[in-house]
Amino acid sequence: RKVNGEKRLRHHRTAGLELLHALEARLTAQPNLCGAEFGLTDAALVPFVRQFAATDRGWFAAQPIPGVQAWLDRHLASALFSTIMLRLEPWQSGNAPVIFPA
Repeated sequence: RKVNGEKRLRHHRTAGLELLHALEARLTAQPNLCGAEFGLTDAALVPFVRQFAATDRGWFAAQPIPGVQAWLDRHLASALFSTIMLRLEPWQSGNAPVIFPA
């Protein structure tokens, strides 16, 4: 059975929001997903939550997940995120190689 686009969107948003509610439960008690310090779990999930939020920023901002929103904003504004998530022009055939700093 083929599902129309709007119904599919609602389904995926609902599934994503369920996962965000689980993160919200953790973030109401602590600043990061596994405690006081930024850890591997945070590093692994920030990019996925960022992409989910970016699909519709207005919708994401309207959700009752203030802990997740603050956690995401804090990590997106961090020096670590700025350092590792470089925005480079897409490489094209014939361009010089791009060497990343060690």
